[in-house]
Amino acid sequence: MSHQNLVLPPNDSLFQAYVWYLGNAVPPPLTPSAEAQATAFFFRNFVLLPQQAESMRGFLELLVPLYNQASASSTLHLATHAVSLSALGNYPGRHRLLQDASVSYGQALRKVNLALKDPIESKSDEIVLSILMFSLYEVKHSAEISVIFKVPVLSSTLKWLYAIL
Repeated sequence: MSHQNLVLPPNDSLFQAYVWYLGNAVPPPLTPSAEAQATAFFFRNFVLLPQQAESMRGFLELLVPLYNQASASSTLHLATHAVSLSALGNYPGRHRLLQDASVSYGQALRKVNLALKDPIESKSDEIVLSILMFSLYEVKHSAEISVIFKVPVLSSTLKWLYAIL
């Protein structure tokens, strides 16, 4: 085939084909954040278990409705994310999530400290459940500290709950 027999489209049609390709190309897949993945993991594996009388999960049954009602920046979301990131961070190759868990935990602690100064907010379901979520986070981390330093560690969360109730 010789170059003389090739018929090239006008430059404008090449540009239009290129623009069409850009607009209709398959977009890259969306990757959920580590926080979203960890929270889904936590709910799937620890909260949303089959409903049977012999497998009651204590306060975790209250988590779903309160979590859904709370704002994304609430203490409950932050406390839940800390526990979720910590749980998923224990799996091989996911240890970097433990640092994110500590950050969420610290943010939630600051917010709860402020809330505890308000006599009404300090007794809200969201704050009490946030403090209970702290206990899940602290049990794992205090167990590690206890093993490292060979001393029993009493959770500060239990002290807070005792003070509120």
